[in-house]
Amino acid sequence: MQEDYKGFLADDFLKDDLFLQWLKGTDKEIKNTWEKWYQLNPDRQSHVDEARLKYNQLISFQKKELSSIDQKAIWNTIEEQHLRSASQKISSLQLLRRIAAIFIVFAVFGAGVIYYYKNFYSVIKVLTGNGELITYQLPDSSVVTLNANSKLTYSRNFLSNVVREVWVEGEAFFNVTHKKTNQRFIVHTHDLNVEVLGTTFNVKRRRGISNVVLATGKIRLVFTDEKHQPMFMRPGDMVEYTPSENKIAKRHTASVEVVAKWREKIFVFNSTPFAKVAEELEEVYGYEIIIEDSEIARKHVSGTLNAQSDAELLSTLSTLLNAEIIKNDKQLIVKSKIHPNQ
Repeated sequence: MQEDYKGFLADDFLKDDLFLQWLKGTDKEIKNTWEKWYQLNPDRQSHVDEARLKYNQLISFQKKELSSIDQKAIWNTIEEQHLRSASQKISSLQLLRRIAAIFIVFAVFGAGVIYYYKNFYSVIKVLTGNGELITYQLPDSSVVTLNANSKLTYSRNFLSNVVREVWVEGEAFFNVTHKKTNQRFIVHTHDLNVEVLGTTFNVKRRRGISNVVLATGKIRLVFTDEKHQPMFMRPGDMVEYTPSENKIAKRHTASVEVVAKWREKIFVFNSTPFAKVAEELEEVYGYEIIIEDSEIARKHVSGTLNAQSDAELLSTLSTLLNAEIIKNDKQLIVKSKIHPNQ
């Protein structure tokens, strides 16, 4: 399977029968296979997530809820296209038209169906690069601060949908605007959904681990694998979910603001193994960190790492570790300092 999907983009995945069966979620073996493949292929994850977003927009039909009979009819239509010819691939436009045709049968949806499909692929993406932070205002005035090497995706129909929905890869801090109509706001990650009304919280997914910290308000976590019951969080709660180990850890923290200090390009560590520190810097700044001294790798770091610039980042890190750090393009080489008497 590893080579079968090499080079696939979002629309290619949407035309693949096994991929669609995974999204359908009825076959546990296929689901487990795809989950493992996803973890082993980070270069395809953004394309898989985009395909999932398009699929979710189609199936959920955000303006009107489809009955289970209607959804089954859609799936039958999709699957028929794959059964007709294993060798003949249809274009995404053809697939879209054929799936859309079934909705016309349901006259109750009227012209809204046609409008929905016209805007089916219409999404807005906000991306950040190495070391880049962005503060972005959504159409409902909710504010998102996006950490480096992260992506925020939402529909152009964001305001008109029954539910306000966004998709996040990487890390983001949300300040969600409460609506008088109590319109829900859902943040989707690969492993879980965060459902809120009006609140501030941090959500992060990197290296196959999802982490949510609630600052104010109340949120409900819904796990996408359906193995776990939904979970409510109160201010100060932190939940970390590791799907590969089927592990959920929940604890209360008094340092909510510390968790989101990255918004100021500041990192706070409290007896954190340097290996974990290195992982975080690699994720945020795109560095490859090479530790030449095993003793340094075992060190625990405590203190504040100021990262307003590369020079400041390296200087502060060198002080915290009492080590020499050499920058070579996108590599950071960390080694013990050579003392004059050595």
